[in-house]
Amino acid sequence: MRDVFFTELKKCFEEIRKSESARSQKDLTEGCDLLIGAVDRMCELSHLARKEGLLELEEAVQKSDDFPGGKHLKQMLVYVVDGIDPDLLEEMMFMRYCTASLCDYEALQYLIVMYSTLSIQSGMHPLVLEEALICLLPEWIAEEYGERKIRKEEAEKSNSPSAIDAARAEQIDRICSDEIASEINPGDEYYYIDNYIIDKLLEEVMRLDG
Repeated sequence: MRDVFFTELKKCFEEIRKSESARSQKDLTEGCDLLIGAVDRMCELSHLARKEGLLELEEAVQKSDDFPGGKHLKQMLVYVVDGIDPDLLEEMMFMRYCTASLCDYEALQYLIVMYSTLSIQSGMHPLVLEEALICLLPEWIAEEYGERKIRKEEAEKSNSPSAIDAARAEQIDRICSDEIASEINPGDEYYYIDNYIIDKLLEEVMRLDG
């Protein structure tokens, strides 16, 4: 079966390479999104299976309305949870592939999900699976995947509680400094903050929280 897999993979790459020059930018973008979406979803499910177990994986799959490759591949992952024999699962997935008349991006999406499903069943580490799936992508799509991953991580980092708290603290410090500086003389060693200034500072802080 491994030889068949790589034969079909090579066929997909050849079809994609031949058709790319004739495709519109819109078609290329849709193909890119299709494959990156499949990699993202399968990596997510792999992490879930490793962290929470197969029962949580089944629940997540059953709730998914847009599973990569459609209902058939979704059912194959459910069979993994049910403990299907690996050889039988592989045969069923290849039979479906051969009768589905898929080509280029859709065919490659199927192979990505198929490889992921078998890898999740075998217990492959999610990070190893991700690297393997990147190798299944055309070079320009693999590069786009890497760039999107970096942007996503940067966005998550900037939206993390620690980053938000730090930004909020900086705003509060600035407000306090501006308000207090307007009420004191530069030469004063000590100064008194009356209730008016305190109320104003609290009002600004509440406005930030709101």
